[in-house]
Amino acid sequence: MHTYLKPLSVFKTIVGYSSISFALLFLIVGSLFEPVLIIIGVLLSIIGVNIASTEGVQMDFKTKRYRTIWSVLGINLGKWLPAPDFEYVSVFRTNEVQQVNVASIPGRIVNEVIAVNAFYGNRHITFAQDKDKTKALRVADKFRMAFGIPVLDATGEEKVWLYKEEL
Repeated sequence: MHTYLKPLSVFKTIVGYSSISFALLFLIVGSLFEPVLIIIGVLLSIIGVNIASTEGVQMDFKTKRYRTIWSVLGINLGKWLPAPDFEYVSVFRTNEVQQVNVASIPGRIVNEVIAVNAFYGNRHITFAQDKDKTKALRVADKFRMAFGIPVLDATGEEKVWLYKEEL
């Protein structure tokens, strides 16, 4: 099984988990002493879960199923679907852009990442993004072995088909 989750920033992780922790505290104290604290606890838990959640994709190579997931506190939620007939897997360089707002001043942080997309028809599913090319190629190799499809390495100046002659 392969799971890819979009990374959360340290700030979002701290704020999200702190909100959830305080929410639990308010729920416990509110149930014992002050009922109005229960409302505050529920609101904090909703805010915390939304901040600490992330999205991603899970692939089960044995059953050849995948799902788009919403993940919070290590719990992955999503509906399993049969994998399409993938034609090839592409490994390529791309830019990941993060919006950052500090004191009402918008900014953008751009990081170069290596993405792994599985293509079928004119569509694709992104199954991984990493800064390490070796890790991305390992994910692509899992797809090659499970589905018997070639891997297109487009990380360099020229695109190179890997393992195409073996298929």
